[in-house]
Amino acid sequence: MGTLPDRHAGRRRVLRLGVAWLSLATIAAAVEPGPDEVEVIARTLGFLIAAPGGTIDIGLVYPTGSEAGRTTAERIAATLGPRFVVDDLTLRPRPLTVEEAGRVAPPVLLLTQAALPQAGILAASLAGKRVLTASTDPGSVERQQVVLAVRAHPRIEIFVSHAAARMAGLQFSTAFRMFVQER
Repeated sequence: MGTLPDRHAGRRRVLRLGVAWLSLATIAAAVEPGPDEVEVIARTLGFLIAAPGGTIDIGLVYPTGSEAGRTTAERIAATLGPRFVVDDLTLRPRPLTVEEAGRVAPPVLLLTQAALPQAGILAASLAGKRVLTASTDPGSVERQQVVLAVRAHPRIEIFVSHAAARMAGLQFSTAFRMFVQER
């Protein structure tokens, strides 16, 4: 019996290491968007059939009553500044609650991690309104909660839910499909 703990000690270490790696992966997936991610989203807009142009609002969505979510949305807005320019497109960051986002429906909504649990409700309220919903969580694309998920680090990755895009009334150009991971 004295050898049993020693024989399983290696397995326990591997298990603890695996749990630590999974925790790091979860943290990495939950990174809030910054200027690099917003730039990828802005460039993606150019691949939409009937793409918006000029100066448009980008809603930074957080749940009503979430102080942490509101703070995150305001921090993202402050990082981007009052006007975020990418080529010929100018984005005006605008923190919005989930309810406000559903009513106002700017052309682009970037969901904070705090807002993701309400993403399905938001998508249903925006059906057919041609609003591009985005996040940094690829799982939200797989769950068809948002149209687009982006990561800018360590390399650019773009994930698209064609089912969510259809529901939103959006269509991407054929050339865009070569650059994305479709779900």
